[in-house]
Amino acid sequence: MKYLAVQLIFALFTSTITFSPAVAQGKRKVEGNPPPPVVVTVPPTPVAPTDDPSAPAGWKQFLLGGNSFSVVLPKAPQVETERKDLGGGVNLTVNTYSVDVAEGVYVFVYVPDFPFIAERVAPSVLESFYSGVWEGFAEGTREEIAKSGALFELKQGEQHDSTLGGLKGREQDFTLGPLSGRARATATGRRVFLAMSMWSPDMPAAEREIIFNSFRISSSPAVKARGK
Repeated sequence: MKYLAVQLIFALFTSTITFSPAVAQGKRKVEGNPPPPVVVTVPPTPVAPTDDPSAPAGWKQFLLGGNSFSVVLPKAPQVETERKDLGGGVNLTVNTYSVDVAEGVYVFVYVPDFPFIAERVAPSVLESFYSGVWEGFAEGTREEIAKSGALFELKQGEQHDSTLGGLKGREQDFTLGPLSGRARATATGRRVFLAMSMWSPDMPAAEREIIFNSFRISSSPAVKARGK
């Protein structure tokens, strides 16, 4: 399970980490740098965002992932959907949502068809999975840094139990050069959710945490039925 998590997240972040303008500021000009990877972009689900009285001015609540989760964001996210072949007959649908702002970036990953039922596996298996999520992120990020000629490095901070959308999961703190970051992951049924915030010192403290505090996971009868 850890291997699948590493492969999945590694593949994702080699194609998403360069999208942030805050990250791009740390690159040096290197002649012959490879062009950004080609990704498949899918228009967002046409669900109108709604106001949230607890959100900063201009932020809205967006319903994403085919109504699987909602989160408060400063603008509509860029949406990418891909089918990934991880080998061994494992093919996953990976939905990535990213929002770039001047002070950082917010990224969300939603996988609806992971090959385990979270509530039916041993705690040690989930621990291994969450460890794999971080390792995949770290490997993918470091490879992208090496290719792009960035001048800074990724450093791992504290990892501990946490929650996302009211479900138990894991949280990882990290730094990427001048940026600080936090990622949370959780799983329920066959669904996997990852939320990540990266910020520069200029980002207000409240805006660093709002995506985690506002993240809500919808119930999914179809997933529950498969787990019977």
